Amino acid sequence: MACKKCRKEINSDWLHCPWCGVKQKSTKRKTTKRENGTGSVYKRSDLKHRPWVAATPAKGNKPPEIIGYYATAQEAKDALNEFRKHPTTKLNITLKELYEEWFPVGLKGKSLKTEETYRVAFQKLKPIENKKFRDLRTGHFQAIIDGLDNDGLSYSAMHHIKVLLGLLYKYAMQNDIVNKNYAQFIKLPKKPKGIKPAFTDLQIKTIEKNIGKVEFADCIYFLCYTGL
Repeated sequence: MACKKCRKEINSDWLHCPWCGVKQKSTKRKTTKRENGTGSVYKRSDLKHRPWVAATPAKGNKPPEIIGYYATAQEAKDALNEFRKHPTTKLNITLKELYEEWFPVGLKGKSLKTEETYRVAFQKLKPIENKKFRDLRTGHFQAIIDGLDNDGLSYSAMHHIKVLLGLLYKYAMQNDIVNKNYAQFIKLPKKPKGIKPAFTDLQIKTIEKNIGKVEFADCIYFLCYTGL
């Protein structure tokens, strides 16, 4: 037979050409089989962009759950190994499902006003409420915050959204659903400086008239004229 590169005659049993050194036969790498009960990584021919699938091990009659779809086999293996380190029964819980599970626990003993504050904050997350919580990243939240800022939502309302997400991440980490808080990286717009209105001339006149009649009226009058 002839060498693939230099075309010199060589023995068909030789793996390399003795003249140019080129390997003559390609050998397939043997795929290491995973142990039973450790999950699986496989490739789907019908998917182009993220064809590699990582799946949890089957348990009894319960079929395997898909951990995710990945561009390379190594990414899928890493995802499976991460799942094995931090296993959870709530692998595919959505943002909405997590919020509904957290709400009665996280707000136990809180005031009705606090409950309403977080209800309103969660309504702003509706565009992503049905996404798997573990698939969400800072970019998902930042896009919503930026949109709300452009719509003129107040700083305090956006701050409540960030606080709510932080509480949800804390709960999720306590239950091994995720192991990183992406809400902490959300950037809020600059907090506007509060401006306290001064007393009007009429109000100052009223204070002056009540010196000696109303306790501490003289102190207030003094503070007004000293700029405090």
